[in-house]
Amino acid sequence: SKEVLQIGRFHSPPRLEDLDALTLDSGDIDSLRKCQIGDCGLKMSAGMIERFRKEVNWSAPDHAAQATALFRRVLFDYVKDYLAQGNPALVTYEDKKAPAPLRDQAGALLQASPYLREYLPELHRHLLEFPKSPLSGAEGFVYWSKEKFGYKPVVSMTHVTIHKPARAPATSVVIASKQIYASHYFLGSLGLSACVEKEPSLQPTAVYLLYPVSYTHLTLPTKRIV
Repeated sequence: SKEVLQIGRFHSPPRLEDLDALTLDSGDIDSLRKCQIGDCGLKMSAGMIERFRKEVNWSAPDHAAQATALFRRVLFDYVKDYLAQGNPALVTYEDKKAPAPLRDQAGALLQASPYLREYLPELHRHLLEFPKSPLSGAEGFVYWSKEKFGYKPVVSMTHVTIHKPARAPATSVVIASKQIYASHYFLGSLGLSACVEKEPSLQPTAVYLLYPVSYTHLTLPTKRIV
């Protein structure tokens, strides 16, 4: 859609070239140039911020290309760590004075989904303990996107899990989308979509599409929204 400016899916295992199509706007480049721990125009960890301070020659004519290449490398390294370690590898945003651990936000969003714990405990456990709690028969992948949102385009990465519950009708499927990074605004996001078939023994037959059921924690310039 017109809101999705760029998008790509990571291979399994991820490859650096999966991010070749990702570009940064001039405003983000300028923010990275000024970025310091506790005062940064992009959401990043302290380690990420230090890399941009040390590894980009901001006085060079090609500093924008250097910053873009490093941003891709940082996201690539991060998604590899997440796929290997799961939630413990989730970023702690340190763009503001008060650190914001995404691990805490992801856990809080899952705790705010009581229907998920009740009806799909195996999916809930998988999302909470990934990759230590594998989900039989599920398909998973990570994609990145750059989307128009609010005042600035948002670069984000999302872990998608497609699950077919064993005790549900054959055509039923649940899709969980857990945000694992966002460059602006988002402190955490969990989306759930479901295609649910009515019990075949009940007439008339029907299939219900639920989209989206989501919990999002945002920070905007003037207020917070949950």
